[in-house]
Amino acid sequence: MPKPINCDVLTIFCEVYKLL
Repeated sequence: MPKPINCDVLTIFCEVYKLL
C-alpha cells in the first residue's frame, strides 16, 4: 500500500486523495 501525501498538513488534499 503506497503511502499517500502527508495527511497532516494537507488535510483537504488527503480527503481528495482518498476519494480518488
